[in-house]
Amino acid sequence: MGGTGSSCCDIGMATSRSQVDRELDPSNLSIQLDTLIKAAGAVGRTVEIRLKPQAKRARTSAAQ
Repeated sequence: MGGTGSSCCDIGMATSRSQVDRELDPSNLSIQLDTLIKAAGAVGRTVEIRLKPQAKRARTSAAQ
């Protein structure tokens, strides 16, 4: 997380910098939404969730 110091973790979250790093790790798939929001706030970020339409798939000859 570039540009953020460990002091950011002392504000709003009673946790360590390594804990925040784990929570913000994109490969961490087992995080709760409220934890992600708190971790994002600790490093000056917000969470945005969007639902987007799926890309249309090309029809194959088997599907016709």
